[in-house]
Amino acid sequence: MSNSSYDNLLSQLQTWVTMHKNLVAEGKGQFKDWPHPYVDMHDIVLQHGQQYHPGPQIYYPIPKACFHLSYNRSTRKNSGWQYVEGFAVHHKTGLAVNHAWIVRPGTNIVCDLAWEAHPGNAYLGIAFDHAYVRKMHLASKRQYYSVLDAWWADHPLLTGQHKIQDVIPEAA
Repeated sequence: MSNSSYDNLLSQLQTWVTMHKNLVAEGKGQFKDWPHPYVDMHDIVLQHGQQYHPGPQIYYPIPKACFHLSYNRSTRKNSGWQYVEGFAVHHKTGLAVNHAWIVRPGTNIVCDLAWEAHPGNAYLGIAFDHAYVRKMHLASKRQYYSVLDAWWADHPLLTGQHKIQDVIPEAA
């Protein structure tokens, strides 16, 4: 895939996330004094996320297990991996979905544990501090792995209960 094709795919992903956020914001516009800093997960990713690029296949992918596998790999002691959550487009479907992956700290090269590596996959997300990822999993009584879609904890990042600047690593 050429750089211009990939840039176009990333642009489409960003456009989709923006459109979704705007649609939700329009619905919430009926609330004159929306008390939270973010409209939804799309909004926080747009404000604090970055683009990530597909890397080589390092581990055998296990479909539909991105959050679980990314949590397990990134929170191991001295793992050398950073948990990232956001939205991604799979090259076969062209659909943007909520997704998790891992990166080496300070890089934007994806190691996707659920999808096969492909230059046509596009990623937009936020890298999170290991301690926060563990904290949220434990707060869910070890049932859930997502930190953005933490409905079971009343979305503490989206409501501002947890400050984004406190849960992202310094280098991110």
